[in-house]
Amino acid sequence: GSGTGYVSAMFAEMVDVQGEGGGTVVGVECVKNLVDVSRENIRSHKASLLQHPNFQIHHTDGWKGWAEAGPYDAIHVGAAAQEIPKALVAQE
Repeated sequence: GSGTGYVSAMFAEMVDVQGEGGGTVVGVECVKNLVDVSRENIRSHKASLLQHPNFQIHHTDGWKGWAEAGPYDAIHVGAAAQEIPKALVAQE
């Protein structure tokens, strides 16, 4: 999942979320406490990300992804899995 928010924030910098024509980053985390930690960490270091429509952190089942913002150019899975979830592949 998106965990502490570090990787999501790094991806936001990589795709220039806040730049003109920048990309979109969607973080998905199944543990509510980690979603809160993630948002707080980002708020502490770059709060403007949380106000930008191209940066999102969601509390939901990561196996389902977040189809509403797809299709995606890339999907990073920060979890252990024996197989690639079909729902994620469908969102590419």
